[in-house]
Amino acid sequence: MSVSPMQALAPLCGLLTGVFAVSSLWSAPALAQTSAGEGAAAAAEAGGEKAKAAADSDSWDGDYDIKYQRRSDVMLSLTVGGLNGFVSGYPNDVDKIDQPEFKATTDAAVGWSGTGVLGVTFRDWLAFGIGYSQQGFNGNGQKGSAYFFLFRTEAYPLFNQSDLGKNLGFAITGGLGNVKLEKDGETTADGGAVSMVGVGAFWEGLQLGQLSVGPALDYQFVFSEPLVAHLTTLGVRGVFYGGP
Repeated sequence: MSVSPMQALAPLCGLLTGVFAVSSLWSAPALAQTSAGEGAAAAAEAGGEKAKAAADSDSWDGDYDIKYQRRSDVMLSLTVGGLNGFVSGYPNDVDKIDQPEFKATTDAAVGWSGTGVLGVTFRDWLAFGIGYSQQGFNGNGQKGSAYFFLFRTEAYPLFNQSDLGKNLGFAITGGLGNVKLEKDGETTADGGAVSMVGVGAFWEGLQLGQLSVGPALDYQFVFSEPLVAHLTTLGVRGVFYGGP
């Protein structure tokens, strides 16, 4: 019986087909596992990059990279000038307070004022300090004296608007002290422990290195049970900044 070439090769072709099918079934899970592993690794890497980017964007550097332009670090200021005010009060005696015959007033008093402040500059546009202020004045035959231990906040709200705004500041002041009036060597009014609140404006128009000088205007309202005072000071303010 004769066998054709195609018939002779048929068993070999069948064997090769079977081997190929088995090898395909064997390699498919490995390929799938490899693809899944590569995909998971890529996803993990992408997630890590996103997390790192988020961490970088949310991180806080403690403000160590702030670039100061005009003022920083320690602040030391001194303001001296003329004073105009009005003081009205009674002796610090419960039996004399609010009794018309014991009332003393200065009417329009004039005098002098000096204030020193030591503080810290947090930003180019914000500073805070503590200080001491003393005044002397005369009016209506009364000789007045005042002193205050104070705290002072200074701000430059127009700092980013113009060159003028970089040097134009406003202040809020508060403190405790004493105001007293005397006439012919006798105390006519004594505020005891008085409270003081005030506002001010100033311009640091002249810069000499880290020293700035310019005009300053301050108003103080002083009050206690026996005494009330309104004190306005116009003077010159000099301030030293530690930086930049």
